[in-house]
Amino acid sequence: MQINENKLSELASIPWVKYFQPISAPAELENLTERTNHRVNTIDASYASGLHYDGTGVSVSIGDDGQIGPHIDFKGRIINHANLNATSNTHADHVAGIVGGGGNFNPISSGNGRGADMHIYDYYNNINNAPTDYNTAGVRILTNSLGQGCNAGYNNDAQDMDLLIRSNQSLLSIHSSGNSGGSSCGGNSQGFFTITGGYKSGKNAIATGNITNDDALAPSSSKGPSEDGRLKPEIVATGTDVFSTQPNNTYDSFTGTSMACPGVAGTLASLYQAYRTENAGADPYSALMKALLLNTADDLGTRGPDFKFGFGRINARRAYNAMKNQQYIIDSIDNGNTKNFIINVPSNVSQMKVMCYWHDIEGNPASSIALVNDINIMLEDANAFTFQPLVMNNANNNTTLNAAATENIDALNNVEQIVLDVPQGGNYNLYVEGLNIPQGPQKFVIAYEFLTDSVTLIYPQGGESFANGVTERIRWDAYNNNLGTFKLEYSSNAGATWNTIANAVQAYRLYFDSTPPTLVTVSIRLASIADPQPSRQRDP
Repeated sequence: MQINENKLSELASIPWVKYFQPISAPAELENLTERTNHRVNTIDASYASGLHYDGTGVSVSIGDDGQIGPHIDFKGRIINHANLNATSNTHADHVAGIVGGGGNFNPISSGNGRGADMHIYDYYNNINNAPTDYNTAGVRILTNSLGQGCNAGYNNDAQDMDLLIRSNQSLLSIHSSGNSGGSSCGGNSQGFFTITGGYKSGKNAIATGNITNDDALAPSSSKGPSEDGRLKPEIVATGTDVFSTQPNNTYDSFTGTSMACPGVAGTLASLYQAYRTENAGADPYSALMKALLLNTADDLGTRGPDFKFGFGRINARRAYNAMKNQQYIIDSIDNGNTKNFIINVPSNVSQMKVMCYWHDIEGNPASSIALVNDINIMLEDANAFTFQPLVMNNANNNTTLNAAATENIDALNNVEQIVLDVPQGGNYNLYVEGLNIPQGPQKFVIAYEFLTDSVTLIYPQGGESFANGVTERIRWDAYNNNLGTFKLEYSSNAGATWNTIANAVQAYRLYFDSTPPTLVTVSIRLASIADPQPSRQRDP
């Protein structure tokens, strides 16, 4: 029904009216904005001189609700395996498009790894067939947007997942964290302890939460920790109103962690291709890819990792840059040993992030602690001040579960991250201790990143075309909430003159919605200019 605004008070006064609310805003077509929010467009550019990593040659195995297609966006890159469910289910079609839709029929539907090959299985059969497919079909990434019960904990499936990844050194398995964040199925009134698995509870797998296009946590997105208190989800991606493929060359918008998970899988396919191209065709060690992905995520929520956003929102640009600049170390350690690595920090760094990650030995489902090999890290500056990893309090009460992580010793997780604000330039000592390695030596990865007070334009990058009257979301990367404001401008004459889009835009917001001008032109330039006297103070 419709009603005039001036009648709302009258409506509310009717005794049998319990409540009313406005209709929901119309859904937007957001796979283009999903790609830009994940920063995939920066490594799969629209302009000729940019990077062109779209997952070509990388095989992703999808387990879902049946065969997919026909759709021109998958032409030549889909393998529907035998005995697939042939009913009219379309969840798998949507998931596959987010992983690797080519955008052939509608360019704004392009997936996150739009050149990847995709193997399609029913439900978890992609995991069951992974050992064979790894060797015969080159499958390197598994993705499953499925659930196995709320707060199932570290069970036999989680154990099998850890063994599978540890036994196949370039394999990664990506999962949806679940859509139970609005329930109390985990015994918590705010939706904590609602990870739905199973396989996704494995230490070596990745569970993905759902954020909106504005980087807000979707209310339904399952929250951690895992049943035994470990960090889950590890990362978040756009999963709300995502525009993707449906059968017979059609499209639709769906919402859920089911949509966030394949976004991570497709982004990883593009990063795998980048690694191969820049390393003479060699496959990456999947522990390295996971460490780079988590350590370069844009931190959301409380400072450091948390049980809602994990380490933050996936950022393909930053992950690629850390990989290209070889900001990582791969080594191994035995029980009782300590190793020291020197990390040289440049001057004028606003934040330094150091992560240690290792594919852990599969644990015992009957044990209260899933971790087998326990590694500790500590960072020391030139003045002998020491810094420990950020650790969450997993006690089942809402005050502690919502609290920011604090420096402590981690005895539960096979991933540890140290975050240091405004580090002094110079050498830092990173100590890696094999505290308890009953099954060693244990191979591990150190990944590190330096963030500066800078603004990087993400979208548009160049080569894009815009429809008249259609609002576009301009995106940028910027670290530090104290960067102040700047002015957004565009030029249609190669920079000879500039026109204002907006004044006093907050740098930390990372996006601005604007309708491109109606121009008959072959090119438009976009720029950001710092406003007079912006705040440049760093966090204490």
